Amino acid sequence: MAGKLVFAPIPRLPANWMSRPETVWTVWSRDDYYLWGANSGNMFLNQGMDLQGGGLAGKKHGPTRGYAHDHYIGVNTMQFDRVFDNNTVFIRLIMLIRQEKNIIIPIYDEDGIVPPTFKYSLGTGIGSGVPRWLDIQKHLLKHIIDLSEHVSSIEIPDDVYWPDCRQKQPYPRYRIQSIDDIRSIVDQVN
Repeated sequence: MAGKLVFAPIPRLPANWMSRPETVWTVWSRDDYYLWGANSGNMFLNQGMDLQGGGLAGKKHGPTRGYAHDHYIGVNTMQFDRVFDNNTVFIRLIMLIRQEKNIIIPIYDEDGIVPPTFKYSLGTGIGSGVPRWLDIQKHLLKHIIDLSEHVSSIEIPDDVYWPDCRQKQPYPRYRIQSIDDIRSIVDQVN
């Protein structure tokens, strides 16, 4: 059996998780590994180290309150010239899947409406204005497609979308309900 690929919001850890690491498992599952958008400087930090970032890496709103955790895995969403550092990360993710661990692709309820709409969150927040953004996105989406070939199942809630952040708000939205939708984004968005 293999692990799952799950598109889901990342639950925020308790404020005291660093002094009481066991509290992490009251919020997160030991079988889940959560992805977040990083730059090359904060991708491979040891547990408890300061991520020195905003968004998913931030102290104010980030799920780990701005600190590294072994189950919180950074992928480079900020620098095209370093995006191939992600290859090592995705090889590790495939190994985790083979150990029946689940990989969580972050999504975010940006609009706050009911029912919710979920924005794909790797590189679509702080990372959305970097040079060669679309090339970085396609690189990540291709890796997600590859991960999908190793998992036992894929869970994508209704109303997940990928935003074309090169455009002005409101961004054009591309619905993601399947891996085929992600393939279409990679193949058709220029």
